[in-house]
Amino acid sequence: MKVIWSWLRSSLVVALAIAISACGTMRAVKTYDGQTLGDGQVAKVIAPAEIELLEIDGVSQKNFLLENIDLTYDILPGQRTLVYRYTSIWAKPRENDDSDAEHVDKVVSDRFQVTVDMQPGQVYTFGFNKPDSKREAEAFIKAPKITLVDSANRTIAIGGAYQPITVAASQPSATQPSATQPSAISTTATVNPAVAAVPPAQTGQGVAVQNNAPVSPSDAGISRIEALKVLWEKASAEEKKQFLRWAFK
Repeated sequence: MKVIWSWLRSSLVVALAIAISACGTMRAVKTYDGQTLGDGQVAKVIAPAEIELLEIDGVSQKNFLLENIDLTYDILPGQRTLVYRYTSIWAKPRENDDSDAEHVDKVVSDRFQVTVDMQPGQVYTFGFNKPDSKREAEAFIKAPKITLVDSANRTIAIGGAYQPITVAASQPSATQPSATQPSAISTTATVNPAVAAVPPAQTGQGVAVQNNAPVSPSDAGISRIEALKVLWEKASAEEKKQFLRWAFK
């Protein structure tokens, strides 16, 4: 079992390095249908690694494997409601040699939202005081202050309590952008300190090992690459995140 795990570890680290290298060129996430618009025609929202952008106007956004990287979202101009949450992962000391035991702690906040009039060509960023430890993160999510600032570092919106949209929304189209509405700044709302326990959706690409029985790739009649793909696809989103943190620490 130790031999197989050692082989998997070295092989997956190499595979991850290649995958991350390829992902490094992706600087923006398109959030609308239709043709790709120029930077001057869309608003950009930068989400730091600790901020998960969950919805835009009620439309769920894609969950990315590498959640510990900053992402830039291209959004059509107009009044938009963004739903997000704070998430961070902290390593914890190993108490035994059990390779299946979890070695990270996850701190997740409730969902919050901001509504703001997005201007074409403008860049917005989620701003907050980043916790430096798990204890600080746990204190932070009890009453988080997360703002949306523009390129001039002016506060445009302050996160408020999440209010689910009851009417199903469709992703906006570049051919039929919504009309720009008057600016609106959200105000601070009382936040429920309970930590949301909603796990991110599984992605099609990711890494983690969930091996209930030691099986050699050659015994299974498949190549090492195919074996890696099988393990990759069967891993949960939480396991993928744990492996990423372990592989590159």
